[in-house]
Amino acid sequence: TRLITVLEHNTFAHITKALLEKYQEIVHQLETLNSEWHHTQDKIKLAAKIEKLKDYILKVPALGNIAALLEDLVSKEKEISNIYEANTLVREAIVNKAIALQDSDQWKETTLAYKDIIEEWKNSPVVPKDVMETLWAKIEDARNHFYENKRKHQEAYEGQLMQNLDLKLELCEKSEALANSED
Repeated sequence: TRLITVLEHNTFAHITKALLEKYQEIVHQLETLNSEWHHTQDKIKLAAKIEKLKDYILKVPALGNIAALLEDLVSKEKEISNIYEANTLVREAIVNKAIALQDSDQWKETTLAYKDIIEEWKNSPVVPKDVMETLWAKIEDARNHFYENKRKHQEAYEGQLMQNLDLKLELCEKSEALANSED
């Protein structure tokens, strides 16, 4: 219950009528939202509208069963919250795939797997921005760890190749020296 105005005898009818009309306007907005809610697959797209209408109801003076209107909006917010939680589980599974691959030494296969993970991430359901950023950071950490290991492996391999080349050149020089010494 909230105080919206003090009614006086000479303004009672006018103010009451205005407050009832405002309530009917809010009811109409909620009915429109409910219709949209029932016809929309992706309920998350309506989250901002729900929040906006809820804020409007809490700020605008009106005369009617405001609690019932708010209860309807709160139930929709809970449903959206449940959808976000389910979506978060999907994205967490993707993160776990990325983390599981970070220590792999199957360079080609894992590089391709990370590309698939990124595509899966792009096509996964929506989560709140802060959750998305946190989960994405974990994927990036896992990818960076893998690619750093891959880089170190390639450097070590290239170092071995250079060492082998040096040994071969040295052998070539020795064989030329032996060939020249018999002349």
